[in-house]
Amino acid sequence: LFISLSVAEASPVRLIFAGLLIVGLISELFLSLTKTRKRILRLLDGFVAGDPARFAESGEDQPLARTLNRISEEIRKNKTDREVQHRYLKSLVDNMDIAIACFDDHWQVKMANESWFEFIGRPYLTKVEKNALPDKKLYETLVGLKPGKKESFQVSSPTGKRTYALQME
Repeated sequence: LFISLSVAEASPVRLIFAGLLIVGLISELFLSLTKTRKRILRLLDGFVAGDPARFAESGEDQPLARTLNRISEEIRKNKTDREVQHRYLKSLVDNMDIAIACFDDHWQVKMANESWFEFIGRPYLTKVEKNALPDKKLYETLVGLKPGKKESFQVSSPTGKRTYALQME
C-alpha cells in the first residue's frame, strides 16, 4: 500500500496515513503474538502443574487445554502402568531363592532382595564395606568383579561347604 501510493505520487497526507496504518498493523500483529505466547505459556505452566484447563482464559484456549489434558492423562496412565510393573518385578525378585543386589559406583545398595540379606547374614545393608559383610573373602571377590565376569565364592558352614556364583552385569 505504501509503495503503491508513493509510486502513484500520492499526496503527503495519504503517504503519512498509509505509513501510520502500516505501523498500526505491525504493532497489532506484535501485540497479538505476545498475547498468544503468554496464553500458551500459561497453558503449558498448567500442564506442568497437572491442570492445564484451569489456565484457559477463553473458548479459543479450550482446544489446546483439552489436548494438554489428554497428554497429561496418558502420562499419568503410563506412570501408573510402570509403577505396577515395577511392583510386580520387585515382588518376583524378592521371592527368588537367588540372592540379588544392585549397587551404584560407590557400592551403595540400590536394591536387594531378601535372599541377599539372608546370604550376607544381615537384615539390612546400605553400603558394601569390608566390615559390613560377614566374610572378608566375599568382600574382596565382590569388589573385584568386573562387568560381564562371573566369580565363584565358597562359604564353609557347619552343614558343609557351599559354592556361590557372583556376577556383575
